[in-house]
Amino acid sequence: MRWITQLLLAFAACLASADTITLKRSVCLDADAPVTLAMIADLEGEHAQRLARTILAEHASELPADRVGDAPRYRIDPAMIRDAIDAAGSANWAFLSVRGGTVSVTIATRHTKSPLIGDIEPQAIHTPDFSEVPAGSIGAFARDVVRSILRVQDRDLRIVWPDRQEEFLLQPVAGRTVHVQPIGASDRMPLSITVYDGDRIVRKEAVRAEIRVRRTVRTASRALPRGVEISPDDFTTREVWVGPGLIPAEGVVGQVTARRLEPGTKIESADIEPPLVVERGEQITLHCVSGAIAIRSPARALGNARDGETLIVEMLGTGKKVTARANGAGNAVLVVGTNESIQQPGENR
Repeated sequence: MRWITQLLLAFAACLASADTITLKRSVCLDADAPVTLAMIADLEGEHAQRLARTILAEHASELPADRVGDAPRYRIDPAMIRDAIDAAGSANWAFLSVRGGTVSVTIATRHTKSPLIGDIEPQAIHTPDFSEVPAGSIGAFARDVVRSILRVQDRDLRIVWPDRQEEFLLQPVAGRTVHVQPIGASDRMPLSITVYDGDRIVRKEAVRAEIRVRRTVRTASRALPRGVEISPDDFTTREVWVGPGLIPAEGVVGQVTARRLEPGTKIESADIEPPLVVERGEQITLHCVSGAIAIRSPARALGNARDGETLIVEMLGTGKKVTARANGAGNAVLVVGTNESIQQPGENR
């Protein structure tokens, strides 16, 4: 019984600290775009945010339909989301919880044009509430904090605030202390705003702001398998308004894909990685440097490495194993006398 009690307490502790997938009540999606978890839910916590790209349907029009005709309406229920996450095989339900009910989905027949955020890429579209906040207000202060967090110019940031919290956001700061803290990541970035008057907390609000950032984005122009080197012909470049969670990749030419990229995919930082300059089993040149003296010796790489990474190499002839740093294709450098690691043949590492 004691063991069972401890197990239940541990399980309860996991649930208490679980990241959350909060389903939206309704969204409007592009008919031909894949439906991902980030489009229909707010993801709070590291484990939840890792699932942002989980695909629920290849096309929104393939979702179960509640109504057909001129204005079809589709649905996504929690069971579908759990099945999709389980199929991806990358989730631990001890650290996740799903909140909310069925998501109602309508289809946008074309890109929506908004006076606030311009052309919206295929994604969840929300109705603007209000965007103008006067200087010196709580909303203006919160905007400055968001801009600082996202590291963008003011002209490259657009925020729609929820109408139900207009009274709070239009209040003047007026000598009070305001603390703004993001508490999650989604297109509707949740913000915790606390107002202090001296040593008193006078108000605290959780505000979900609709945020768009203008970024220079590179988009795959053809299908790119995982592990291929990217050339200038593999992508197009343009400025678009995107959600705050999208971090565009820079300097993609010469990098290799970390996952398969479909045509039209916005290339993010996590989608690329530097190419390998040394591969396991390859014969390389080991440069041993000691003060003003440098000796080159043939060696064999015992692992893969990108430029600047360390790896273990085996010196040909002596069989000694040393840890060196990869420096360009087929080269590694060992600075002798700086706590270099040397292994004799047969030692484990």
